[in-house]
Amino acid sequence: MEVIKEERGASSVLVIILMLVLIILGLAIASTSISNMHLSQKKSDWLLNYYQLIGEAEKQLADINEVIIEARKNSNNDEEYKEILNEKLSQGSCRLAMPYRQEGGDCSLHFEVNEEGSQYKKRIEVSLAIPLERKAKVPYHITKYALLQEALLQEEAEEFLDPFKHMDD
Repeated sequence: MEVIKEERGASSVLVIILMLVLIILGLAIASTSISNMHLSQKKSDWLLNYYQLIGEAEKQLADINEVIIEARKNSNNDEEYKEILNEKLSQGSCRLAMPYRQEGGDCSLHFEVNEEGSQYKKRIEVSLAIPLERKAKVPYHITKYALLQEALLQEEAEEFLDPFKHMDD
């Protein structure tokens, strides 16, 4: 039996296999890098929208604080103070609720700041307790400050409710 001693071409086959492995590895790394870039861009956009939303909520809190300070300056007693608060804070998107009892207590104020133009909209809900005494030490207490985000659009959520919906059709 004669053994083939010429191995000319074997190194070419090894080089081709090595090149294929390197090309596949390079494509996998490029794909992972592109995915990471898209994910970091989404996170960056989400954070930008989040901080803009917080800025709008803080602006509304500052406006409310200004109204309370002005009401304290422009009123002579607690009744005038309540009337000014009721008049000024019941406008716009705020919901003001006065307490049932006549003396003392806090009124509650609720408002929301909503994000516009995003697929999964975020909103911040804020509730405040505003002391109805003109000379209270603090203008308000924050009782709720919550960031909420829609998980799914309504049409998508309905598909998840009944997975066998299309089987009967």
